[in-house]
Amino acid sequence: MDIIQYVIDVLAPFITKLLNTSLATGDVPEAWKIAYVHPHLKRLDLDPADVANYRPVANLSFMSKILEKAANKQLVNYLVRNGLFPANQSAYRCGNSTETALLRIFNYIVDSTANGN
Repeated sequence: MDIIQYVIDVLAPFITKLLNTSLATGDVPEAWKIAYVHPHLKRLDLDPADVANYRPVANLSFMSKILEKAANKQLVNYLVRNGLFPANQSAYRCGNSTETALLRIFNYIVDSTANGN
């Protein structure tokens, strides 16, 4: 079990206060903006001596990840509540995926073909 799980009840109010302050002021602490980037081999069967076979992986701090999720949730809720999401948008919508987007397009093509369009 991660150590955070043992102390989450104690830390949650402080984390909440930090996140709410950051969201309210629009300021993100510099420490939260630091990413540790390291190379990651794209596939195990690739030559590790060839630099082109690597992709960068950035590890962000715990707090920056939590802040990103909180901001995303607030933004999506606002867009949904105010009807600002385009009807056919699948990204950032709960219950939608590339599969649902493809099904929507497929159904549109089938319906258009059936109607002679």
